[in-house]
Amino acid sequence: EQDSEPKCAMKRQGGVSSSTSPPKRQRKEKQDASLALISDPLGGPAIETPIAEEATKEIFLERLQKEIIRAFGLNLSVPRQLKQTTLSGKRGHGGTTTPGAKKSSTGGGGVTTSATRQIFDERTKIGCNQCTRALQRAKSGSEAKPALIVLSYDVHPATIIAHVVRLAREMNPSPPVLLLPGARASFELGAAIGIRRAAVVTFFNEAALSQDEAPGGDGHDGESRKFNEKMDAFLGFVVNKVMPH
Repeated sequence: EQDSEPKCAMKRQGGVSSSTSPPKRQRKEKQDASLALISDPLGGPAIETPIAEEATKEIFLERLQKEIIRAFGLNLSVPRQLKQTTLSGKRGHGGTTTPGAKKSSTGGGGVTTSATRQIFDERTKIGCNQCTRALQRAKSGSEAKPALIVLSYDVHPATIIAHVVRLAREMNPSPPVLLLPGARASFELGAAIGIRRAAVVTFFNEAALSQDEAPGGDGHDGESRKFNEKMDAFLGFVVNKVMPH
């Protein structure tokens, strides 16, 4: 789904130039619209979101890749279920690979366990569909609250993900929203987490897993705790030190 969301956005963008194209002025208004100032999907006042500085974007992407993705050897291009199946019991260059584990190929030297990847997936939602569903559940109180919502400025038409900002504003307290600048912001965000493109990424506060979802033994508890601590530190740094207040 991570890759499909931005592609879906591009597909819908292409639909604007179909045989049922709106008038030229309306097309221009759609092209000029951005998440910095977008009409409320429900007809309320226009929603304004400050665009982050270029330096803020660079710090965020660098820290995300270094402290989370590389440090724990996360490989988001491979689905977690497929990875556990294909890697289970197979011998690689470094010896036997345990089920659900993969040596980092990004140079960080970390190892992804099934527990770490599971918690990453619990706390990080990527793409419009995942983020929308998770934010709706969070709003109803059935899921942990979002700690940070990251949007890409280059998504067109911006109305595709405008409702994400609307959902955030409806929460109390409203989670911080980081709007990454640049004509290739979604590609840069995608590259930082190891996929082609990402229109929106939402990071959530730590939530207790259900009994069925809880990782088993074999040191998973310690690894999970370490990952949660790293994620909390990363999000705290971005929200409190990097983003303007």
